[in-house]
Amino acid sequence: MSNILKSKRKESSFQIYIDWLKLRQRLTEYVSSDFNDSKISYNEPNSLKYPNYLYFLFDHERKQLLNLIDKIQDNITHANSIFPTDLAEYNYRRYLQSLAIGDVNNLIQELEYVSRNYNVKADKYINLIPLFKSFLTKLKGWRASTKRYLSILPKDQQKLVESELTLLNNEVGHNL
Repeated sequence: MSNILKSKRKESSFQIYIDWLKLRQRLTEYVSSDFNDSKISYNEPNSLKYPNYLYFLFDHERKQLLNLIDKIQDNITHANSIFPTDLAEYNYRRYLQSLAIGDVNNLIQELEYVSRNYNVKADKYINLIPLFKSFLTKLKGWRASTKRYLSILPKDQQKLVESELTLLNNEVGHNL
């Protein structure tokens, strides 16, 4: 236990994971309550004519959201378990971090889609979007902090990584 008050402490390196678990729990509760068979409804007038289509849409969306949740957690966990000692491990860690970032972006798009197209309490999902965008910023910072492992790599590999990052920054136009 730390002797420093929690309000005075810096966030731990696992804070991303703690934040993710809170978001995951909240979203999972929403999906499990809103996307069950008793609440099937779609904002399309002709959907009542095709009930099997409606079940398919609901089932697809439920699976899509839950799969994204699982993928994000897997990528964060796997990336955080890699402490690079060579260039391949360094690149693989950054790759997994990038996948997590991409999956959060996909999740945000899915939440926007759900809030517009399904008869669910859209404000629940809309209110999650800023939280996920804030989490996305933290993920990008976490990925950027992977540069601290450069000092462990041999000098020739350090230069290679730095030149690749510079090239990517110039192509994309912002700090990766």
